[in-house]
Amino acid sequence: MVCRVIDECRCYAYKGETNQFCGTRRGPDVVHCPKDCCFGGCPDDGSRQPFRFIDRPTQRNVLENLKPIEVSISILLCIVVLLGLFHLDLKITSVRKI
Repeated sequence: MVCRVIDECRCYAYKGETNQFCGTRRGPDVVHCPKDCCFGGCPDDGSRQPFRFIDRPTQRNVLENLKPIEVSISILLCIVVLLGLFHLDLKITSVRKI
């Protein structure tokens, strides 16, 4: 298999683990690459040190990042859209009765 990743893939391991994986840096994150992209593979037996030990990524929760004003505006927008659709539906059903 041929590696079709443009970035430089290297062997990484999570802190406290021996299992390595092939990955490349994309900003602060490490994205997995196919196994063939790392030259010589990534051994799991500890015979070769990984390029870097990294922290396990935390899952980001969207609701934690929202400010209360953003939540209020989103709820208000949903209510306005639902009222608009309800009003449009009433107009259409009243026209059909004629």
